[in-house]
Amino acid sequence: MTRNRDVATQGGLVLLNTTTFTSQSSVSINNVFSAAYDNYKIICTHLNTSAGGFDIRVRSAGTDLTSSTYKWIAPYWQSVSGGGVGVDATASSTAASISFCDGTSQATFETTITNPFLTKNTHFTGMHQDNRTNLVGTLRWAVVNNNLSYDGFTLLPNAGGTTTGTISVYGYKK
Repeated sequence: MTRNRDVATQGGLVLLNTTTFTSQSSVSINNVFSAAYDNYKIICTHLNTSAGGFDIRVRSAGTDLTSSTYKWIAPYWQSVSGGGVGVDATASSTAASISFCDGTSQATFETTITNPFLTKNTHFTGMHQDNRTNLVGTLRWAVVNNNLSYDGFTLLPNAGGTTTGTISVYGYKK
């Protein structure tokens, strides 16, 4: 993995970290959330070796939160014959689903994270698009239902396997 901690500014966003990863079973980004920002944007392009997207776990001091405090919901649409619409959700899990790929094609997701460093619930809002034969798009909402502070996160391919791609993390200017 390579990391770039150079700070670049564009509009209201400040680039905090870009990480490129190859054949990883998980990708952890440490020390990216701080008191400098309340809200963050993650943009990731990836290719997984197994059908499935990413789950996310928040982390503090290099340790993932794995208790059942995550809740998420994800309506999705597919461009298959006759359409395809559905909703995936969980009331309590050890990670939040933030992207979905039904195949092993390249996919992209964007997620806004609110309050990860503050001692408030951490919220995720995002969208995902997968570039396979039948285009799939999802919206994602998730929450870490506690009032703890986090300084990073881990992405996990939710169907196992490994992933290759690039992730960038931006802070929203206050």
